[in-house]
Amino acid sequence: MAHPTGCSYEVPGKWGGVAICSKTHGGAYRALALCKNPDNGKIYNYAGQWRTTGFSCAYCQGNTIASSAGVETRYSN
Repeated sequence: MAHPTGCSYEVPGKWGGVAICSKTHGGAYRALALCKNPDNGKIYNYAGQWRTTGFSCAYCQGNTIASSAGVETRYSN
């Protein structure tokens, strides 16, 4: 087994981030989102569910707004 490859991620809207990998190699991946609270400026980390196919989505909570996204990979799910 190896880490997934061919991964991409983006912030498609204020609600969070998405990630996908084209080759899993027996591993898994999940979306990450950094979300900012507009009232106090604090940044929060949110993570999506581990996936082996399709998109993983990380949703901002409360009134936070997505500011950046990323992807985390692991050897197995």
